[in-house]
Amino acid sequence: MRANESLRLVVSRPSLRPGSTTDAVVHATAAASWLTLDLARVLGAASVWGFAFSTFYLLPKFLAQELAAGPSEIGLVVGVFSVATVAATPLAGWVVDRFPRRFAIAVGSAVMAIAA
Repeated sequence: MRANESLRLVVSRPSLRPGSTTDAVVHATAAASWLTLDLARVLGAASVWGFAFSTFYLLPKFLAQELAAGPSEIGLVVGVFSVATVAATPLAGWVVDRFPRRFAIAVGSAVMAIAA
């Protein structure tokens, strides 16, 4: 198991004495180093997922107001989405177990882009 790099940085940080000359430099470095590329990637992925997930809740309202869909059509769209999710979950698990994560993410992104 790989050691967590961020924890190692916290543990290996030199102790600071208040009023020392390196105090301001270390605080500036520590403040600038919390936003790493990995954190930016996680925040970006969480934001994209959140936007995509929220559109599912707005879909029935859009169907009713813009496309004049009735309750049965809205139910059909939501039902097809639910069935497709249940059907695709075992396949997605197999792909993630069998291939590298980058491949699974790239294929999933391509499928979602095509479907949109």
